[in-house]
Amino acid sequence: YQRFFWEGGRRYHHILDPRTGYPAWSAVSATAWARTARDADILSTAFFVLGPEEGIALAERLPDVEGLVIYERGGKLFARCSSGLIGKVELKGTGISWELQ
Repeated sequence: YQRFFWEGGRRYHHILDPRTGYPAWSAVSATAWARTARDADILSTAFFVLGPEEGIALAERLPDVEGLVIYERGGKLFARCSSGLIGKVELKGTGISWELQ
């Protein structure tokens, strides 16, 4: 599953930030758990665009919703999750720092 294009030597993906009209760069990956697959799909895109801080804050405000956002800072990967996932999600892999809010 790869949805992107190259322009001027730079890779652009398909998730656009409606505030700017450009691809969202706040996250590497975003996952949402919700009552329906439709809601989870919508929310995961919102979490991706909003980034780890705003995306997880949104998840915390919504009933029956959890979120996980993986993002890159300074060449390292970090993950941030909503409080309902603490102790339930395990990240595996080298070079990933687990950040809980």
